[in-house]
Amino acid sequence: SKPLPFINISLLNTNLGTISDSSGNYVLKNIPLGNYQIQFSGVGFKPFSISVNITRDKTATIHANLEENSSELQAVVVTGTMKESFVTQS
Repeated sequence: SKPLPFINISLLNTNLGTISDSSGNYVLKNIPLGNYQIQFSGVGFKPFSISVNITRDKTATIHANLEENSSELQAVVVTGTMKESFVTQS
């Protein structure tokens, strides 16, 4: 369970959210007081949600363990054709 970079983090039913940095860290600031569902999602992982209660003058640290979604981890094959071209100097 290592930190995951570039995971979407959002408070459901709001327009508040962020994305984890290249080290897997994230910060959500200026969240109004109340109860929320925070959701973590990313390509190749099943979304994970947890309830969070935001209270005055409190910092919460929330870690999420995301489970791989094997149905999204299929191979992608890229094919193409090559057309020879020549560049001449003038």
